Amino acid sequence: MVPLSMLTDLPVAAAAVLGQTQPPTGPTSPTAGLEWHIRLAISFVVSFVVSAVVAGIVYGVSPGFTEDGVREVREDPVGTFLTGLIANVVIIIAAVLLSITVIGLLVVIPGIFVLIFLGIAGNAVGTIALGAALTANGAGVGEAGKSILVGALTLAVVGLIPVVGGIFSFLVSTAGFGYVINYLLERRRERKNGGASSDAPSAGV
Repeated sequence: MVPLSMLTDLPVAAAAVLGQTQPPTGPTSPTAGLEWHIRLAISFVVSFVVSAVVAGIVYGVSPGFTEDGVREVREDPVGTFLTGLIANVVIIIAAVLLSITVIGLLVVIPGIFVLIFLGIAGNAVGTIALGAALTANGAGVGEAGKSILVGALTLAVVGLIPVVGGIFSFLVSTAGFGYVINYLLERRRERKNGGASSDAPSAGV
């Protein structure tokens, strides 16, 4: 999923493209009048706190799911990233096609909330996997608290770099989202195989 940090940079990029030289006359953001270093500090703190809290909540709610995700992302980062990227493209195309009709639009609206939930889970897995890669041995999570803090800190620091920060966050979150898609597909296959097994005729005694 697209990181929120990339969306917050869009107004600045649009202003540069349009060549705006006059300050806006309408309401501005709360940090518009602050010095650049104060804005960077606020951006860093918000990014770090949000990433750490979200990752901590997801891990606390489902540690098994998260640890499996961290292991998969660390063992196959390219594969999970490609899965997440393809899933994003398919979701965007499907949403556009469904939005053409009223019935399809009724499906898209609740689907957006589901995707937000899945995106949060993917971001958390990506954040912890990043921290684990920098602190843990092997392919496990290591110390969960340390992995969460280091991952969130790394994302916050790199996120301060224009363009590079957005790309880095996108790579991490997309890899985590790819694991979530793999997890859902695997659960679907298990349910399908379980249903087929239960429907099979039992052997005679």
